[in-house]
Amino acid sequence: MAKLVENMDIYDVVMTMSEGNPGALKVVMHMMSDLDNLVNLFICDYFDIRGSKLYKLHNDCCQRRDDKFDRTLMMIKGGVFSLDEIHSNLDLVKSIPFIDDSIVIDGVLAYGEKFGFGDDKWKEFCQKNREAFVKKLNTALEEQNVKKKNKKHS
Repeated sequence: MAKLVENMDIYDVVMTMSEGNPGALKVVMHMMSDLDNLVNLFICDYFDIRGSKLYKLHNDCCQRRDDKFDRTLMMIKGGVFSLDEIHSNLDLVKSIPFIDDSIVIDGVLAYGEKFGFGDDKWKEFCQKNREAFVKKLNTALEEQNVKKKNKKHS
């Protein structure tokens, strides 16, 4: 896993972040579309989210929705999820969304609207989504471990 380094040209940045994964390449190109999204590129690099993990974050966790992807990255950047939780999820065969769209909180703006750290409901939004995510992640990890044990014994 190569990280981004100073003086990389655009081609090297794209290849480093996509790791040759065509789905991740599309996500990288989205992140290079404007300054706010470019910051997300560096956040992903910092958290070692590249290649297939980047693709799974956008595809599985965010249902290919750029606005949900941006909000998820804001939560990751804000420390809502641990590095272990992030990578355990992205290592699953089918990753779990970090944001549960069934959780409705009055005052939380729709995806694509400016909502984040300074908003009154941000902390509640993050806490409720973290609780739901951790519960689902733990269930998925337990199921994965049971399948591995059953495979060993067959």
